[in-house]
Amino acid sequence: SRALRWTAVFTMIISMAVCSGLLIRNALDEATGLLKGNVADVSQDISDEFLEYNTKNAVKIKDAIWKYMYYLKRCSASEATEYLKVLLGTYDCDEINIIDSDGFVENSSLPKNIGFDLSKSERSASFLPLLNMDGVIAQEPRRSLTEAEVMMVYAGASFPDQSGFVLIGSNMETLRRWL
Repeated sequence: SRALRWTAVFTMIISMAVCSGLLIRNALDEATGLLKGNVADVSQDISDEFLEYNTKNAVKIKDAIWKYMYYLKRCSASEATEYLKVLLGTYDCDEINIIDSDGFVENSSLPKNIGFDLSKSERSASFLPLLNMDGVIAQEPRRSLTEAEVMMVYAGASFPDQSGFVLIGSNMETLRRWL
């Protein structure tokens, strides 16, 4: 009878340990799943906010550039670059490009971009529909082609006369300053 009692106690202890282990594992799996889901939701919310911020910013910059387009068309490339650099600080973005009606970068805050053909890059070519429409196009955040650790968001806004568009780029540091 003593052996039977010890067997029952031992069985009960083993059963409780196995049940507790299963419950703890299930709880841990559920908590991990919830955390992953919440992180994905927050990440998507940040992307959406950044996209919305960049879209609104592209329209504001397009309006500011459109106002002085006559001046920009007649000044030197270096003067246009300096003007666009001033707009970078005013509108808190990292890159401003003015695209002509053929899809080439006509002026830029980054002189190395001047003359670039947007149709040569899959990422850039997605903005070319702005040449034939009145509106705004924005891309989801992506890693920079030149700096893999930098996340960039690009948005473009077309000029009212469809003579081209403004393409702006902002990185995640800009978003942190903005938030």
